[in-house]
Amino acid sequence: MRAVRWVAVTVSVCALAACGPKPPPNVFLIVIDTLRADRVGWYGDDRKLTPFLDSLADGGTVFWNAYAQTSWTEPSVATIFTSRYLSQHNVIHIGSVLAPEEQTLAESLKESGYRTAAFSASPFVTRRNGLAQGFDQFQVLVPDLAEELAKARAEEINAACLRWVEQARSQYPGVPLFVYLHYMEPHLPYNPPPAVLEGLLRTRPQPEKRREWVARARDVLDHMATSLGALDADGLAGLEDLYDAEVMSLDLQLADLFGRLRAQGLLANAVVLITADHGEEFREHGRVGHGMTLYNEVTHVPLLVLTPQAHGRGDIREVVSHVDIAPMLLDYAGIAAPATFEGRSLRALLRPQHRFWRVLTPLQTLFVAPRHSASYSELFSMRPNRRRPTLHRRPRAFRPSAREAPSGHRRAVIMGARKLIVRADNQEESFDLAANPHEAPAPPLAQSEASVLHAMLNRFSTQLTRRRPEQVRPLDAETRERMRALGYGEPDPRTAHFPAF
Repeated sequence: MRAVRWVAVTVSVCALAACGPKPPPNVFLIVIDTLRADRVGWYGDDRKLTPFLDSLADGGTVFWNAYAQTSWTEPSVATIFTSRYLSQHNVIHIGSVLAPEEQTLAESLKESGYRTAAFSASPFVTRRNGLAQGFDQFQVLVPDLAEELAKARAEEINAACLRWVEQARSQYPGVPLFVYLHYMEPHLPYNPPPAVLEGLLRTRPQPEKRREWVARARDVLDHMATSLGALDADGLAGLEDLYDAEVMSLDLQLADLFGRLRAQGLLANAVVLITADHGEEFREHGRVGHGMTLYNEVTHVPLLVLTPQAHGRGDIREVVSHVDIAPMLLDYAGIAAPATFEGRSLRALLRPQHRFWRVLTPLQTLFVAPRHSASYSELFSMRPNRRRPTLHRRPRAFRPSAREAPSGHRRAVIMGARKLIVRADNQEESFDLAANPHEAPAPPLAQSEASVLHAMLNRFSTQLTRRRPEQVRPLDAETRERMRALGYGEPDPRTAHFPAF
C-alpha cells in the first residue's frame, strides 16, 4: 500500500510539473553580414550553396518577404537590437553611437534573468558604437593588423561562442542564454577556403575559364583602392564565384556549430533566428557593394525562425521587417516588448494552422497599425555632410528634403508586391515586384497604386520623430585601418559614398 501511495504521489507531482510553466527558451540570433536572399536554397535557389541552412528550414518557418531597414551594417544592427528606424535611433553615419537611453533586445532579456553574450567579426558591431548595451559578454574578433586576413572567420566565432556557453552553463545552471552571432564571410574581401572554392568551380560551366575570372577578381581585391566597378563582366563573374564560395564555407561552419550546440542540449528548448543585415549588389543597378541604394538586392534579406514547437516547414509570404525581430524574440521569451519598440511580434504567424488560428490571424490585422503591413527603409550617406547637417536640436517630425538631407539620402516603402523609392531630390522609382522582381527600369506604377505608396511613405515620415541629436564618436586609427582592409576607402567627394565594399 505504501508503495502504491508513493507511486500515486510521484505521478501527481510529475503531472503538475508537466502542467506548470515551461522554462524560458535559450535564444540565438544569428546575423550573416552581406548575405543575399537569393543565395539561400530555402527560397528555391539552385546553386546549392546552403545545404545545411536548407535542412534547418525543413523544420522551421521561412519568411519570403523580409526586408532590412537600410543597406549597411551599423544602422541595420541598431534597428535589429532596438526595433526602431534609423530616424529614431540616429545611428545613421559611420561613427554614430547608439544612445544609452535606447532600450535594446539584450537589455530586456538581461533584465528578465537571461545571461547575454555577443560574438562579432564586424568592426561595425562593437562597444565603440554603443551596440554592446545589455550584453554580459561582448567580444569582437578581429585579426591582427599585421596579418593578411581582413576579417575573422566563422571558426573563431564558433569557438568563442562555445567556450562562453560552456562557462555560462557551469556558473549559472538552469539560467536561459541569449547569444548573438555576427558572421562576416560573405563580406568583402572574399577569401574562401581553397577546397571550398575549387569544389564550387567544378560544379559550374567552364571551370578553367572561371578560374581565370576568379584570378582577375582577386587581383582587384588585392588593390582595394581600385573601385570594384572597374571589373569587366568576366571579372565580376569571378567575384560572384568568390562570394558564393564564402557563403558555402559559412554554411559548413554553421553545421558544425549547430551539431555542437545540439550535443550540449542547448537547442532542445531554443528559439533560433537567422537573417542578414543587408545584401550585396553585383552591378544589377550599376554598382558593386552595399550601402549605396535601397534596391532589393541589398534590402531583401533571408529570415528563418526555428522554435521548439515547430514540426515541419512553414512559409510566410507577408511583408515583414527587421524591426519585427526583437518583439518576436521577446514574445517567445515571455517578456513584454518595451514601449519604444516599433515592430510587432510575428509569433502569431508561426502558430500551427489549426482552424482557430486560421480565423484569428486575419482578424488580428484589423487591429494592427496600418504601417505594420508595410516595410520602410531609409539610407543616409555613410559620411556626414558637414555643410548640410541632417540633425535637429528639438524633437519634431522628420521630413527629409533636398536641403536638409545628405545627397545620398533615400527612402523606400514596400506594400505587398508594390515598391516605391524616393530620393532627397524627389526623383522616384516604383515597381511591381511580382512582374519585375529585379527592379529593372520600367514605366511607373499607375497613379492609383503610386498614391497609396506615397501615402504610406508620408505616414512613416511624419510618425518617425528624432528624439535626440545624433551622438558621434570619431574613428580611431586602428578602426580606420580595419575598415580599409574591408574595402571602405576614402569617400568619393562627389557622392560621399565609399568607393568599394
